[in-house]
Amino acid sequence: MKSKKAMKRFEKQGNVLRPFSYVDLEKKSAPIKKEVPTESVSVKEYVRPLTLFCREDLAHTLGNAKLIEKDSLANMLNHIHFMDGCLFVQLRHSKYDESVLVKARPGPCIGEELICHFADENLTGIDLKNYQFLNLIIDDGQSAIFVPAVLTRIGKEGFSVQLPEEGYAVEERQIKRYLCEGVDAELVQSGCLIKGKLLNFSAKGFRIGVAHIPSQRFDWSHTDMLTMLHLRRDQQLLFSGLCTCIRQQESPFFTEVVLALSEDQAKRSDRKQTKNSSENIFTLPVIIFTHPFFGKRIQLDVSDISTSGLSVFEKVDEGLLIQGMIVPNLTIEFAGAIKIRCSAQVVCCVEEDGKRVRSDFEILDMDIDCYTRLVHILANSIDSYSRVSNQVDMDALWEFFFETGFIYPKKYGLIESQKEKFKQIYQSLYNNNPEIARHFVYQRNGRLLAHISMVRAYERSWMIHHHAARSVEGRR
Repeated sequence: MKSKKAMKRFEKQGNVLRPFSYVDLEKKSAPIKKEVPTESVSVKEYVRPLTLFCREDLAHTLGNAKLIEKDSLANMLNHIHFMDGCLFVQLRHSKYDESVLVKARPGPCIGEELICHFADENLTGIDLKNYQFLNLIIDDGQSAIFVPAVLTRIGKEGFSVQLPEEGYAVEERQIKRYLCEGVDAELVQSGCLIKGKLLNFSAKGFRIGVAHIPSQRFDWSHTDMLTMLHLRRDQQLLFSGLCTCIRQQESPFFTEVVLALSEDQAKRSDRKQTKNSSENIFTLPVIIFTHPFFGKRIQLDVSDISTSGLSVFEKVDEGLLIQGMIVPNLTIEFAGAIKIRCSAQVVCCVEEDGKRVRSDFEILDMDIDCYTRLVHILANSIDSYSRVSNQVDMDALWEFFFETGFIYPKKYGLIESQKEKFKQIYQSLYNNNPEIARHFVYQRNGRLLAHISMVRAYERSWMIHHHAARSVEGRR
């Protein structure tokens, strides 16, 4: 006796799974009949809610795919719903015989039926009656999970499906890919510029969606033809570098271009920086930032650090960083208590031992207070008697200046009439930490042994002065 619930079953024919139930096949191939407004979307900007599905060959690997049971599918869908995430709906155009992907937001998966809402409002300009429903696709960045659901209803804002008993996980990416939103792309080649959107990103390259590219203006056929890529979010530059075209895919709707860093770009940053191993620091520092391309909070352990940059390690197949990427707001955190904020840029990514990648950051900007704290931590990790702009016992400081001869009789004769004012000024300079002054001291048990200070003469210029030191064990 046939069940009233239209669930799909598949049989294996070679390496391809074919629909087995004639009823299910009929529902599967039935075009969507619900009509929507035919208002067109301008092709002058890349605002298409449809993404071309370039991996039709994956359908031939489902026979060897890992099976995902219905309960696990429900848990995945509920996690996506909980995180306000998206899945994809695979549709096939009846005229062009091409598959496209549409973003949808799933509702809670509690019973047999799953209700989804289209994520892009621009879908109202697409005539869905020209498309056939194929699959739901869950993309975790490294594998794609095909869910051959049964379409039950379709409307202007969404649709509903019945879940099958199984889904199929296809693991086909060596490096994880991350979906991106809200990042504007500019491609420049031979003096011509086109604009688009960053669709996804991996540690090896970018996938850019643009409106149709006039063939006479852009040449993707030669790998030695370089393209300058600029990526911005809210007008803030996140990446700028030379790339080569790996693949170009055109459709009646838009063009997708896959770009990778050019060899010249990858070799540009071979500068060696002197860094301190984080093993010498009292606690392992970490960096925390919101990824500039896909907006996820990232935390990575720091392996080496200096006042000008730092290094981190990642797994090869889960790379989050690419050379040239700018992180506008990065926090260096020590023991969860000391937080140093800066902006930084990835200047080098080098694969080591085939399992991990070392990425070097260069600090672009940091305010003076954060820089002082960083210098203090690093100097103290090298020598525990080193201090940077610490609170100083003023009586010990004056004793140090007179004993070392820094204030000699002739100099004292010039300042003795204003000695009270000098005391007040130095109290402010050394213990109130103004932005115009910094000092470095070497001391043991509160006794000053060496001293140097700096005064900010101009916005980006400092004057070093007040060199003085005591003899310690016959050395000075």
